[in-house]
Amino acid sequence: MRKLFKLTIEGIDRTAQVEKRLISLSMTDKRGTEADELSLTLSDHDAALPLPTNGNKIRLWLAMPDTGDMIDKGTFTIDQAEHSGTPDQLQIRAKSADFKSSLKVKRSDSYHQHKLGEIALSVAKRHDLILAIDNAVSAIMIDHIDQHRESDINLLTRLCDDHDLMCTIKAGRLIIKPIANARSPSGAALGAVTITRQSGDSHRYSRADRTSDYDETTSSYHDDKTGKTKHISVKDGKSKPLDALPNDKSHVLTKPAKSKNEAVSKAKASANKKARQVANFDLTLAMARPDIIADSPATVRGFRPYIDEHQWTVVEVTHDLSGSGYSTGIKCEAGLTETV
Repeated sequence: MRKLFKLTIEGIDRTAQVEKRLISLSMTDKRGTEADELSLTLSDHDAALPLPTNGNKIRLWLAMPDTGDMIDKGTFTIDQAEHSGTPDQLQIRAKSADFKSSLKVKRSDSYHQHKLGEIALSVAKRHDLILAIDNAVSAIMIDHIDQHRESDINLLTRLCDDHDLMCTIKAGRLIIKPIANARSPSGAALGAVTITRQSGDSHRYSRADRTSDYDETTSSYHDDKTGKTKHISVKDGKSKPLDALPNDKSHVLTKPAKSKNEAVSKAKASANKKARQVANFDLTLAMARPDIIADSPATVRGFRPYIDEHQWTVVEVTHDLSGSGYSTGIKCEAGLTETV
């Protein structure tokens, strides 16, 4: 039989030892600034397993079931170990090693008239990361932002949320790019995932009731030239100025922006996020697919027309390996492409 995984601990291949004792293995790949997670449950029936040391590094590869090709799923840092019984078992939990503790240290700084790429590069250098950023995103001008007793990862998350961007850390790279644009930061197309009804073991589709949705989003800002508060409305991706707050059909952002450009960005980001969350699709595949990664574009076929019509984006992938099988579960989100 082909090996289904490869695993090293502190650089030493421990695949054979783990394979003999493995009860379950689960690895979750997440989009954004949530760390990827790895969980192992091992049999300790003979009391031979030492409790692993927190901080030790585990690197994991998962095999494609049809070819046996190993897919590198990254390096994880052990942050929790637990022994339980009966039966005697050892549970090991680890998180992506890319999310260094230094990223969560609170600090204070201020950025005035900086490009987003300049701020991101400062953070990347501070934590020995390689910055991978979309060119257009890098050029976004940030009028002013204060970092007051705030971690670097929280600052970047805040900036990216305001501009509808994805921020994540993978394989030593700080990655910033538009959400669900089906491209890597370099502009190369991400591999599209096609899933048919025959590929799926089980699925769940849900859609929000659009009758209660706002049809536009409004953000406010202070105009230094006039000394007045002004409003920007975004509808169907287009922005327009307003003399006053609109009617109840508009979703109004409560925190004012610092400039007109920031107001437009915040309104568009909020509207885009709401559109993407209109529909969700969860799927467990009959055959594991370790090649699927978070933020990949996905097309599905053979379910229902109102499911197949979406261009989906994978937001989370979980790979499970146990005595009951080897499977992949994916979570997708998408806005509606047309009225059903």
